[in-house]
Amino acid sequence: MKNDENKPNDLRSELEKLRGALTWRPWVGEKYPAEGGLLVIGESNYADETNGIVDYPEGVTPGTAVDTVNKDWEFTNKVVRCFCIDRTKTNRTFDGISGVLTELPDPEERSHAVWNSIAYMDLIQCALVGKWGDTGRARPKKEMWGPGWTAVLAAIAVLKPGKLLFVGSDVATTCNKKFLPENAQAHVVNDRKIGSCWLRRGWLQPPNSNRIDFVGIPNPGGAHGFSPADWKDALESPKPGRR
Repeated sequence: MKNDENKPNDLRSELEKLRGALTWRPWVGEKYPAEGGLLVIGESNYADETNGIVDYPEGVTPGTAVDTVNKDWEFTNKVVRCFCIDRTKTNRTFDGISGVLTELPDPEERSHAVWNSIAYMDLIQCALVGKWGDTGRARPKKEMWGPGWTAVLAAIAVLKPGKLLFVGSDVATTCNKKFLPENAQAHVVNDRKIGSCWLRRGWLQPPNSNRIDFVGIPNPGGAHGFSPADWKDALESPKPGRR
């Protein structure tokens, strides 16, 4: 039997086989279990004009920036390491996820505790144009959601999570038969409103697998007035959902 210490590395080796099906290798924390862990699924990756994550070529344009990010298999891992492990920069989205998942008071301790124990990936598996000058970030196109869910199911087959956390309002709402492959099923309901945003609950059933329960929250970096403590309390105190 292999030691528990080898399990994250084993998972990373298995994820290497998904190059092509996935654009970026999902983040796998050092303490993420080989089976039954929490997989957090965000919406999108972005090629920002100045992100400090990748080295853009000289004379970079939005198009060449997107191409650079799409060719960087380790991009997601670089992002998580920058914002959550090394914390050379901070990010409202990732800090908000940490605050929802633990109540440890120290920001660095909180971030390390969460991100060393979970797995993370983005649903949309092609970079979007990020912030360039006065231009805001692009939104995913409709045709990106279906391939994204196919990629998520491929990663789930390797990571074998016991539960899912969707981050971004559209992640939960697109988890349906319109975008999922025919051999996968899902169900989602609006559980309650927290402020102006919905907390969503549901289940996803991958092909030839058991159902996996999920919860969907808005992006902490974009939702107005997002309170990690309020959303943490809501996740821990379920009540009858609203359909």
